Amino acid sequence: RDACVGQLLRRTTRGARAPASVSTRAVALQGWKTAAALPKFRFPAKGGVAIEAEVQRTGPGYSVAVTVPAEVLSHIDGPVMLHWGVYRSTIKQWLHPDAVVPPNSTLDEVTSAMRSPMKEQSDGRWRLEFNIPGDVAPVTLA
Repeated sequence: RDACVGQLLRRTTRGARAPASVSTRAVALQGWKTAAALPKFRFPAKGGVAIEAEVQRTGPGYSVAVTVPAEVLSHIDGPVMLHWGVYRSTIKQWLHPDAVVPPNSTLDEVTSAMRSPMKEQSDGRWRLEFNIPGDVAPVTLA
């Protein structure tokens, strides 16, 4: 059985009314356009740990890395999948630009969101990185 981290994040983020999201637009508007490393977005999860998303400026585009601590997924056997989507103005219209979709991703026919396998790191954390070209940004990853 796989784990959908996007769904897990929504269930474990305290006080959230909407899906947890990371916006390249918000980062750009904060004046961090030229910074090499941008702030991390942290979403509280069970056990006092946090799921993190880090946005970095990569030339004209962005790199978004989502990292899930091993403690959050300790009860899961099998592949860990991130259930995600990209949107611009409304969460009701998912976009799946080819340049953004990581390898081995599949479309969830029920939700129209993408499911992408996360990679286990040597420290036990799970990570998935998205590359968002400048001509696709700004977007929100949820």
